[in-house]
Amino acid sequence: MYLAENISELAIKYYTKSIRLYKREKFVGSIEKIYNNLGVIHARNNQRKLARQNFDASLQISRETKNRFAESETLFRLAQL
Repeated sequence: MYLAENISELAIKYYTKSIRLYKREKFVGSIEKIYNNLGVIHARNNQRKLARQNFDASLQISRETKNRFAESETLFRLAQL
């Protein structure tokens, strides 16, 4: 919701909390999408370095979990930076 409405601060806050919870519960596959969404937020805010860091984290997880769709989506986002 906050991502769609471009309310960056709240989206970042909730995404960051969810990453901590997913890591604690070892739900690795879900974390990839959150990092991708964080990258989108930072890219929209012209924070290219933070966007790249999050896209890189997403890419690493998608490769580890062999999620080719997520990998291709993240590569597409990196190409747009």
